[in-house]
Amino acid sequence: MLRIKSQKVIEIFFVLDFDRTLGNTDLLFDIFQSVTETNTSFSVNQLAAGRREVESKGESFDVIDYVKSELSSDNKSSVWHGIEGLFIKSSNQADCMMPGAQELLAILDETHKSYGILTYGGEQWQTLKIKATGLTYVPMLVTDSYAKGKLISTWRQPDGTFQIPDSLSKGQGLIAKKIVLIDDKKQNFDHLPANCTGFYIVGKTTYTDNKFSKPPKGVIEVENLLEVISLLDHDIDKA
Repeated sequence: MLRIKSQKVIEIFFVLDFDRTLGNTDLLFDIFQSVTETNTSFSVNQLAAGRREVESKGESFDVIDYVKSELSSDNKSSVWHGIEGLFIKSSNQADCMMPGAQELLAILDETHKSYGILTYGGEQWQTLKIKATGLTYVPMLVTDSYAKGKLISTWRQPDGTFQIPDSLSKGQGLIAKKIVLIDDKKQNFDHLPANCTGFYIVGKTTYTDNKFSKPPKGVIEVENLLEVISLLDHDIDKA
């Protein structure tokens, strides 16, 4: 007998970016560099140079692929497991979350709002960073494109609601009437559906972002997550 998957309609779903939004990517990378340099022949300068080159193009540096490739060429692939364990341990001992990140997640939980992490980059590196910050309990989806607005538009149903991917809803079959995207890259808001809103965290970018001069209508520019929390305090109960 064919079982029809049940679906739950919710008012709003929060799509959260990870790098420099929830997670302190720079600190995580620094910790990874330190652990890698201590346990291999890699130098901090070597990893940093590779990262700068990739991120200057607006792309995400997959340091795991880089390190694993180098270790493999030296026949030292077994060293990776030690590096991974030390990185997670060291990161757990540090505060690798962005200011306001824990508070934002707490507010979403307290108000019973549904949310998930939509992050761009290599699957292994993104997953490892999320694990290192203790956020494995948050459903996540790794995408290979910065065009998150366009991706979200593909979730839109004929009636205007949004079918949330199973990986972002833990297979709950969620249908959201509205999406709120919180991200630190302006181009991720491009092509965001008209009935969606968002918060663009201006902060400090490491590459030129000239996709458009202003975020789309409905997207609010903020300095950090603390400002997002302040704004949500006024509106979240209405969402």
